Amino acid sequence: MCIRDRPSSTANYTYYISGNTTLGTVNATASDTMLKGYVGVVERYADGNQKQIISGIICESASAGNITSLPTSGRPGTNACGSNVELGQN
Repeated sequence: MCIRDRPSSTANYTYYISGNTTLGTVNATASDTMLKGYVGVVERYADGNQKQIISGIICESASAGNITSLPTSGRPGTNACGSNVELGQN
């Protein structure tokens, strides 16, 4: 299934997908104030040896509500989620 075939919203979330050749972001905005918001980020970058790396993170809002500041990096150790909870890195 192609990404453009995916729904832009469900009963609980609206999804916004953006990106370019180096950074892709998926933002899941909760439609209910009792739910948490989520953001996924995947980044392609070159390490110190110019080896291409693809890394991703998933951020979950620390409490009910949406993530208002989108991460600008998917790199490990960058604390890209800010004060939100980093669920995982790949």
